[in-house]
Amino acid sequence: MNNFIKINNKKILTALVIMLVFGFYDKASATETTLAAPQNNEILTIPNCSLKDPIDKLSQIKEKTLKEKDGSNLDSLGQDEFTARRELLNAVIKCSRDEIKFYNLSLERLNRDLEPKDNLIKEKFLIDLKALSLYLDKINDGISNNAITLGNIKATAKEMLDWREGFYVPLLPKIQTFILIIESRSAEMTARARLNKIRDALSNFKLDEKEDLKPILAQSSSLLDESAEMLIQASSDFYELHNFFPRENNKVDIASTRLEDAQDNKTDNKTDEKEEIIKSPIINNDYILVSVSNSLLNIKKSYQNFLKISVKIKNVIGL
Repeated sequence: MNNFIKINNKKILTALVIMLVFGFYDKASATETTLAAPQNNEILTIPNCSLKDPIDKLSQIKEKTLKEKDGSNLDSLGQDEFTARRELLNAVIKCSRDEIKFYNLSLERLNRDLEPKDNLIKEKFLIDLKALSLYLDKINDGISNNAITLGNIKATAKEMLDWREGFYVPLLPKIQTFILIIESRSAEMTARARLNKIRDALSNFKLDEKEDLKPILAQSSSLLDESAEMLIQASSDFYELHNFFPRENNKVDIASTRLEDAQDNKTDNKTDEKEEIIKSPIINNDYILVSVSNSLLNIKKSYQNFLKISVKIKNVIGL
């Protein structure tokens, strides 16, 4: 069994988003990406949020407070710290709201013909995002109160940090992965539809059986079949990882079966040999993203094949 190579989550997410937002097909080389218009003609971009300025401001005020010796400016510095901390909290709330809006729109624009399971997950995530928004409204109302003190601000910041670590941050990767799986399925179906059109066009001109075209068509079909299988597995792993649906009673645990087979094949006269341990891969978000990434690479290869077919046809008809 091949070793699973763990990929940095942020890097692979970036790569996958680029592959999904941009097209796979480029007229010049089939290696560069061209902008593909989304279904609603709106390009969604992940919000670029920076907290550097409010953090730097608060740090500078805290340094001044530490250097204050006679205490004459402590009241003024305390007010400055209060203002800086509130500005930082407001910035965090704005960033969080922008992210929530991005993921909310990304979920809303998913294919409306989702499978029932996926539609339930989509609706659950929309409800989760709504709950996050309501929490941010509550925090915003609290820090906008004129009677709030510096102590209240610090307590709110601690509460919000715990909230982000406990609820907000764990939710977003789930939504990211879900969106990528659904969009990748759509990309695979689009590529397959294009392959079918190419095959039909070639068949009309009796070119689908040509020796230099038939293998490319067969390879493209095989690539897309493998892509579909990887996405089915990614979906299954995603459901299981997050306990969305109970495992089917008749589903066979392939890894366990292989382990049992390996144990049955051991012979008594080879007791000194090291027992080969067959382990199932650890299913986590990175593992699922690898499956999605490999699926998208297959789709990209199929588009490269489409370009090859186009070039060969041009040569045949003398263009």
